[in-house]
Amino acid sequence: MSTLADRLETLAANLQTQIDAKFAERSTNTPRKAQQAANARLDGLHLERTQKALRALAERHRSGTVPDLLAKLTTKKAIEDLTRPETTRGSGYYDAPRETGKPANNSPAALLLWSMIEDNGSDERRAAADLQQKLDDVRFRRIPGYFATPTKTVDILINRVGLPEGETVKVLEPEAGSGNIADRIRTRFPKAELTLFEIAPALQEILKLKGYDLAGSDFLDAAPQAVCDFVVMNPPFERDADIIHVLQALKWLKPGGRLVSIMSAGVKFRQNKRAAAFRQMVADSGGWFEDLPDDSFKESGTSVSTGLVVFEK
Repeated sequence: MSTLADRLETLAANLQTQIDAKFAERSTNTPRKAQQAANARLDGLHLERTQKALRALAERHRSGTVPDLLAKLTTKKAIEDLTRPETTRGSGYYDAPRETGKPANNSPAALLLWSMIEDNGSDERRAAADLQQKLDDVRFRRIPGYFATPTKTVDILINRVGLPEGETVKVLEPEAGSGNIADRIRTRFPKAELTLFEIAPALQEILKLKGYDLAGSDFLDAAPQAVCDFVVMNPPFERDADIIHVLQALKWLKPGGRLVSIMSAGVKFRQNKRAAAFRQMVADSGGWFEDLPDDSFKESGTSVSTGLVVFEK
């Protein structure tokens, strides 16, 4: 049996080049390319599971403990057929399949083989692939009021907030989106305690996959609690929504706290009553506006001019 075990091990090792190629970084700047990248990751997960099955069988053959039901599995193709996952897909033209974590083949041999390998659909690679696919999906889906905050803009925002290094502080992000701002805070300020809200179900899924616990869905429906040391936010802009969200967020700040929000540049010159009253409040409270660089959100699909507002309570 050692000869068969060695052959199965060799087959497993020879799969690594294909696996690496499937998980290689790919362009995802169009829906079609994002679909192709997702399909490649799906193929990679299947190949990786096949590799694990080959190695598990090799080990069982060496120890003489291979189940009778699997003893005649001697080719990569036979094992690939049993390790193929069940998939599901959305209704969109460019929606790529996703693994369900279950075998597509429900034969006793397939179920036994899946039970023998570590990856039964819950490994880190599958979770990462699922997260990436969801991130790619929302890039091309029109979610009202949502434009992901680009990395450079996130850094400008967080630097202006001035979170203290190594201190436990409470930070509110009322419209967490896909987590770009929260991710950066979690990396740079691991002691910060984040309170996140997000109203869009597709974005909620992404945040949960990233390990965040949401305090709620619609921030405007939440009862304000003046418990936060900092507020950092990128609210929607339509119909003065940025002003409405900032005014609500201010109610969450402790005395001495700081709020920094991205806003439409139009807040500084619009002549409606809400915008005029907001500018007066900013001036009266010692707050200020700052311009962001042109095209700060170009990579997120909008050329709207933006800026920051800064408050200290």
